[in-house]
Amino acid sequence: MDAATNSAVTNLTAALPTLSPREATTALEVAVPTTVRGAARFLEELATHISAHPDALTSGDTRCPPALIRLTHVLHDGGHHVVRPGCAHCGKTVTELRQLRPEGRICGTCDGRSRRATCSRCGQQKVRIAARRPDGKVCYRCYHQDPETFRECSSCGRLARPVARLDDGSVICQRCWKPPSVCAARVRNTSAPRS
Repeated sequence: MDAATNSAVTNLTAALPTLSPREATTALEVAVPTTVRGAARFLEELATHISAHPDALTSGDTRCPPALIRLTHVLHDGGHHVVRPGCAHCGKTVTELRQLRPEGRICGTCDGRSRRATCSRCGQQKVRIAARRPDGKVCYRCYHQDPETFRECSSCGRLARPVARLDDGSVICQRCWKPPSVCAARVRNTSAPRS
């Protein structure tokens, strides 16, 4: 892990000379927390990308590792002159641009819009696709009615579509699920007048 961090810090400070090694280390710890599974791999990927693309922090190109996008947000929030990559379709600058397309990474909204097709079960056209099955693409309505997605509710024992997973891995259905209660102190704080 230390080797991956050191490599990332070296490449980061070379690409952004105004950044001290200490600031670079702090920014990397926020962008790629060591508690995340695969953090060393993400840091190595980031270091390799910055080494191959010295302008990665200022180009705004979304054809990059997700860690670079998070890092640009951390650096921008810290007052450094970087360009936060935006969605390759709509331009929105968010930290989560998970879907990589040939033109670059896109946001969840644009990804959802691009996943429209004809449902192989009901035949409805231009609907959002929830899953791909052997019989073809399936819309959300058909997916929610698919008996293959049903599980036994750990509370009532009915076979139903699960809406929540418990800590032990079991599931509960819509009928048994209860929304979390709101803390009374939080309610008081949100209802207090703002000054």
